Amino acid sequence: ATTTNAVQEAGTDASEDLYFYTEDIKYYLPTLIDAHFALCDIIFEDNVRLFKVPYKERAFEILAGKIQMTKDRISFINNDQKLEFNIEDIAETTVQGKQKLAFYVDNETYQIKGDKGLNTLKYMHMYYHIKKLLGDNENEFMGM
Repeated sequence: ATTTNAVQEAGTDASEDLYFYTEDIKYYLPTLIDAHFALCDIIFEDNVRLFKVPYKERAFEILAGKIQMTKDRISFINNDQKLEFNIEDIAETTVQGKQKLAFYVDNETYQIKGDKGLNTLKYMHMYYHIKKLLGDNENEFMGM
């Protein structure tokens, strides 16, 4: 039976039908994310430039290379250096513009800039999901 026929037979509306099908645990987003955590050390990896943004001053580049996000840290790596930030030490993340992500550690502001296809939103959402798993995101805020 098609979804429409199944909905009509069950006597429910489409939103209830969608809810029924999304109750399957194998399609539940946190379960998929947790399974990904178990299988992969690196959750996301992209080419970016990392900038430090001093208060009331111009941002300056400190590294061009790869960003790697794992379940406990965000790392920036190139041939010469590696900078790592523990997720628990990052106070907040915000998307700024199309391919920019800002994050805040202690009293420092950092900005990630990527090429035209970089999805900074995935990093922000994953950051807030990890913070929730760590118990640091009690209101379940996902950056929106």
